[in-house]
Amino acid sequence: MTYLGYPVLDAATHNMRESISESFARIGTMVENPTGRRTFDDHSGLAFPSRSFTWSATTRAECVALRAFLDACQGRLNVFWVPTYCLDLPLALDGSHLSSTLTIQKIGYLEGLAGVNARSYLAVRCPGQAMVIRRITGAAAIDASSEAIAIDAAPPVDWPQDSTAISFLVLCRLASDMTPLRWHTSGLCEATILFQEVPLEVPAGGP
Repeated sequence: MTYLGYPVLDAATHNMRESISESFARIGTMVENPTGRRTFDDHSGLAFPSRSFTWSATTRAECVALRAFLDACQGRLNVFWVPTYCLDLPLALDGSHLSSTLTIQKIGYLEGLAGVNARSYLAVRCPGQAMVIRRITGAAAIDASSEAIAIDAAPPVDWPQDSTAISFLVLCRLASDMTPLRWHTSGLCEATILFQEVPLEVPAGGP
């Protein structure tokens, strides 16, 4: 699958056998002198999140897909989309295939994330359905416990509140030029891949 010209990591599901680790790097300079207080000069004004992803390949075909993905990345050169695999926007009501507005539990999206390009794309996973990508086009307050987000197209099917996982879809690159593969047998391998988000980049066709 590709989206806005870049590949989407939808062939693999994060192996939750290992915990997801996250870190946030900031580019800056520590300003200090012998007599004054130390201060930090933030160059970018934005943190760059890194997130681990454990990909377990249990057949020869899956092993080939894992190696092909890493080869295509060419280390830190190429960017791609990957879901956070977190329940970032929990539904407060079922999503209807007749409506392009979703009611979510209040997380402060309107106040803190609306208009942030890096948090405008969604990966929606529903049991028995392929992953669906949507873009948020607007947000509105409803009450103290819920808010509404508008998406660029209605769901292809109804999305049940209790079994639908909505994650942010983020643009990433590998955080290292080398990613070791752990081989258990000739048809069973896995890799713990470290992704680094590139939040300031927006693909052509994005908001």
